[in-house]
Amino acid sequence: MDRLEKVEKLRSKANVSYEEAKEALDASNDDILDAMVYLEKKGKVKKPSTEIYTTNYEDDNKYQDVKGTVEEQNKKDKSFGKKIKEVFLLILDKLKNNSLKIERHGEELIIPLWGVLIILLLAWHIALLAIVVSFFFNCRYSVVGKDDLNKVNDIMDKAADAADHVKDEFNKI
Repeated sequence: MDRLEKVEKLRSKANVSYEEAKEALDASNDDILDAMVYLEKKGKVKKPSTEIYTTNYEDDNKYQDVKGTVEEQNKKDKSFGKKIKEVFLLILDKLKNNSLKIERHGEELIIPLWGVLIILLLAWHIALLAIVVSFFFNCRYSVVGKDDLNKVNDIMDKAADAADHVKDEFNKI
């Protein structure tokens, strides 16, 4: 940086005249930092405000819990694909760990849920018809296994009770 550029830079930073900037550079051997200190001592430049630094955590609210921030960001950043994957894995876990229990006159037949799903996918129209008809032949369905699926069992019990009610009404006629 040549002398003219230094004078111009010092003049713009310190907000002083060309003569004052040149005088400060002459007194400090063309060192801009020393020239700023020289101008401060002469009272030509306002000294920077004093800053206080502390190691006390409570005094500074800029600090954040990194782990909490990362977890929050991960929750926000979940893409649609990740959500679909989580739901798919949850369904696979339910299918793997549970079975469908069919009861009729004290006899039980237990079929894994993944087997029931395959049957429904391959022949859904026949399977659903067989399930509805089986309710009228005193069959009861429930899901047993590792997971708590009481709501599903309640729905199946209501369907069986409805079939019993229809059967009773039909017998009254």
